[in-house]
Amino acid sequence: MTVNHDVSSDLEQRGIREQLTDLLTRLVRIPSINPPGGELPVARLLGSTWAEAGFEVQYDEFAEGRANVIARRRWGSGPSLLLNGHMDVQPPGQGWSVGPFEGVVDGDRLYGQGAEDMKAGLAAMTVAAVNYARTSPTSGELILTAVADEMCGGLHGSKRLVEQELSADFACVCEPTGDQLYLAHRGAIWLRLEVTGRSAHGGRPWLGRNAINAMLAWLTALQDWTPTTLRRNEHELLPDNTLNIGGISGGHKINVVSDRCTADVDLRHLPDADVSGLVDEVYAIAARTITDFDFTVEVTHTVDPMETPESNPIVGICRRAFAEATGRSLQLGGTAGFQDAHYFSRDLGIPTVMFGPFAGGTSEGDDYPSKSGQPDEWVSLSALTTTVNVYEGMIDGVLTSER
Repeated sequence: MTVNHDVSSDLEQRGIREQLTDLLTRLVRIPSINPPGGELPVARLLGSTWAEAGFEVQYDEFAEGRANVIARRRWGSGPSLLLNGHMDVQPPGQGWSVGPFEGVVDGDRLYGQGAEDMKAGLAAMTVAAVNYARTSPTSGELILTAVADEMCGGLHGSKRLVEQELSADFACVCEPTGDQLYLAHRGAIWLRLEVTGRSAHGGRPWLGRNAINAMLAWLTALQDWTPTTLRRNEHELLPDNTLNIGGISGGHKINVVSDRCTADVDLRHLPDADVSGLVDEVYAIAARTITDFDFTVEVTHTVDPMETPESNPIVGICRRAFAEATGRSLQLGGTAGFQDAHYFSRDLGIPTVMFGPFAGGTSEGDDYPSKSGQPDEWVSLSALTTTVNVYEGMIDGVLTSER
């Protein structure tokens, strides 16, 4: 792959693109893999950039080599906008043709682990905030947050912002969404299922009760439940409730009847779902299916769903900013996964949207050209430049509006 430093011929766009390329390259070259984390160098790079633009910067170092960073700048009375992004990335898989942490630029693409998800968003919100600060605004407050731990649920990242009672009038989580503005994401219930049987010699299995067999029957019944009662086609922006069996473990030895088996199940649900009812149904399915075995259902983790009404002012502000920057309409959507948006929307009561650059800059349902988590993950520099323009319009639209 040949390194190419081609830039736009437009002088203004070229300036933004060069800023983005430089900052994103430096961000990608910091291997902030979670676990274990290592976000502190990313926080320091962003914090120093924000401080140079006149923002008041505060670091929250919660473990060795790990931190969140918050920056604020107020220009006068008026609404406040919070921009959020996460600094951690997933471990790179096999199959890369370039080093995952080299930050190679080839034409319009910048390659790197976490380039799209979501150091591109961090770079775009930083360049937009710094450039907006140079315009000598006179009203409103801009809050920048770069957090750790999103890849593992955000308990050491955005959750800590909740504990600090961070406040703002509006928020945007700068995750990749392409040509869509995400207003919602589903919730999640992570369950640990366990079945207890009775061990016996493998040559005389009738003397035992095989927990693996029982677990397979339970999981089969859960999968039969998924396309019937569990799935509900009731949301305009989100897919149905879903169930995924993420792991199973059981048995001690090939010639011993297994007396214990566990499975990890991921339940994703719509914003108005009866969470306790879903858990109760998982238990009830076991009670009907594996009557001769002891079993338990443990909730190991939950994530709240979130949804911002289309009528909220932040939605109109974002759509106008996108139209002015691109000449196109910004479609509304939601993500099948979950992001940190629920911390701001549900826990802090801040109207929150999600918007940021994709690899290809466009999205069409589940067929969006996202490269997140894949070998040779990349992001489009032209899409990233457009995103900066949208963010600047969004910032101006919020800070100059009335509460």
